[in-house]
Amino acid sequence: MHNLTAIDLKNEFLKGTLSALCITEYFLERIYRLDPSIGAFVTLFHDDALAKAKELDAKRALGKPLGALAGIPIGLKDNIYVKGYKVTCGSKFLSEYEAPFDSTLALLLKNADAILIGKTNMDEFAMGSSTDTSQIQRTHNPWNLAFSPGGSSGGSAAAVAARFVPIAFGTDTGGSIRQPASLCGVTGFKPSYGRISRHGLIDFAPSLDQIGPIALNSEDAALAMEVVAKHCLNDPTTIMNAAEGQFLGFQTHLKGIKIGVPWQLIEHLEDDIKRSFEHSVKLLKQLGAHIVEVDLNVFKSACKAYSVLSSAEMLIPLLQLGGFSVGEEAAEAVYIDAIEEFTKTQGIGLEVKNRMLLGASILAVEDGRKRISSAEKIKASLLNAIQGAFDLCHLIVTPTSPVAPFELEMAKKKSASLSLADCYTIPANLAGLPALSCPCGLSQEGMPLGLQFMGAKEQDAFVLKVSSLFEKAFGFWDSPV
Repeated sequence: MHNLTAIDLKNEFLKGTLSALCITEYFLERIYRLDPSIGAFVTLFHDDALAKAKELDAKRALGKPLGALAGIPIGLKDNIYVKGYKVTCGSKFLSEYEAPFDSTLALLLKNADAILIGKTNMDEFAMGSSTDTSQIQRTHNPWNLAFSPGGSSGGSAAAVAARFVPIAFGTDTGGSIRQPASLCGVTGFKPSYGRISRHGLIDFAPSLDQIGPIALNSEDAALAMEVVAKHCLNDPTTIMNAAEGQFLGFQTHLKGIKIGVPWQLIEHLEDDIKRSFEHSVKLLKQLGAHIVEVDLNVFKSACKAYSVLSSAEMLIPLLQLGGFSVGEEAAEAVYIDAIEEFTKTQGIGLEVKNRMLLGASILAVEDGRKRISSAEKIKASLLNAIQGAFDLCHLIVTPTSPVAPFELEMAKKKSASLSLADCYTIPANLAGLPALSCPCGLSQEGMPLGLQFMGAKEQDAFVLKVSSLFEKAFGFWDSPV
């Protein structure tokens, strides 16, 4: 049962072949049996999940209408509110914090009859690329337990890869859905900025963050998007135009579709990644796509701009979460004193502390304000370059990450190089564009590699339709565990 897609599970439930209770009990048993060695989940909604399953079986027996996600087990990253359950953000500081209400995402999923299974592990406050900064537990890659699942949504990616759930939601500030999806051999989709409500999400950087699904394939991700891509009155950043029906149906060919490739960014990649990317481009050509070269050298500067803007944006809200009232005009010493007290008394980890100190140096001094101005100029150049690329093509493809899957013990040692591992993913966040990672090959060590599709603003459904066609041509993997 665990190798069935979300759509397959739903259809089996609707046909009566499988009961919702049978599905839920099966996946809960699988989690209890296998997750102690993987560490994907930090909280399980055992009783509520079984109660929901029994409710769905009763509704089906009475012939009552069933939601679009009926019978599908789903996980949620542990920075998303589910009323009555802890929301730790991977931090000791929030280890006992209970969500006072349901996030818009959780409400939409519940109303669509999804079976919420539990909360997944993450890097502390979503700051990291390995899930190893979590202070709750360590998460391992199901493909090889010695390897990192990526981050910061590593728990969600590991949960899907291990077939604990066919769909899990994560958040993406600079690649935190797509990078772990790539490392775990599953599909991860970051929608256009504002496509999914962030009401009830504890953000890292609100102007960059977006919730999105990690799934077994693009069709499952599209099914989830059909439910959760809604305007929300509680989140003024959500897109106004309705997305209902946009995600249904898929491409049958790529004839007439122009796909842009920034070949100048591919030249110096590791052999495994370069080989799998070139093979993927050939496969897209075989499917009928026309490949055009695009100039996106500005991607090389995106990480620097992202580091400045995200660190400046996260500092004050995080201090406020800790009970400190510090305004944007404070002196650097004031910020540092507050950061030192906050991190020491609340046990905040080193990665988060370092990013807070960077934010303080940016907000409080004249040189820092110049860095913000410089970062904004890079962002403007990036937007112009991407728009120029989309004048030539319909989609842009790159590797998801220039870094091959890495061992967990290397996560801290490679922290500097990992900060550059988002050079292909960060641009979509800075520009607010939809982007997706799907499997495209294996490294020499037998670990998954990912291909990224990036679309123009609000072309979310188109990205999913093209990636689905690629996935079907490339093939699918069964569970590695």
